[in-house]
Amino acid sequence: MVGTTIHHPRQADRGLPDPRESETLRSPYAERRAIPDEAIAIVKELWRRDDPSSAEKYSCVSGMPCTPKPLQQPHIPVVIGGNGRAVIRCTVQLGKEWHSPVVPPERLDQSIDELQVHAQAASRTIAEIPV
Repeated sequence: MVGTTIHHPRQADRGLPDPRESETLRSPYAERRAIPDEAIAIVKELWRRDDPSSAEKYSCVSGMPCTPKPLQQPHIPVVIGGNGRAVIRCTVQLGKEWHSPVVPPERLDQSIDELQVHAQAASRTIAEIPV
């Protein structure tokens, strides 16, 4: 399961993690979704290929075999956790399942509607993406 816990600066006032943490780690807040998206793609490469090679913006993998390979093919199911449009987009593009943290029913309904829209745009059905 993959999730990100970097929140918008306004959320710090509500007791959520301080967004300056991402800047301290040289992980700009504005790029918070690109980093895990890239990491998921690289892990999938490690699972699928005998000699994976990938040079992306945030990481580089070469000559790094990953064994044993997963029994599930083409790879282990990736479950994306979190809420928000970017997380739902990531789930449709890179994930197998979506895990939504506890949210009010009306927010969950809205998120499932967004999941349906993104799934259709990606030629997937919502039935392919367990919640």
